Amino acid sequence: MSRLQAQLANPAFVNGAPAQVVDESRRRLAEALAQLDVLRRGASGGSTDAAG
Repeated sequence: MSRLQAQLANPAFVNGAPAQVVDESRRRLAEALAQLDVLRRGASGGSTDAAG
């Protein structure tokens, strides 16, 4: 995830790479951040199911 963040923070990568590559990197980063958020919520004991 930090590699993707570094790439997307690099103007040379964003301006020089094909748009499809940049878009895919952004998508993968967003997916990783969403997954991390889910894991953090689970680790904090915030259950949302009825058994919870």
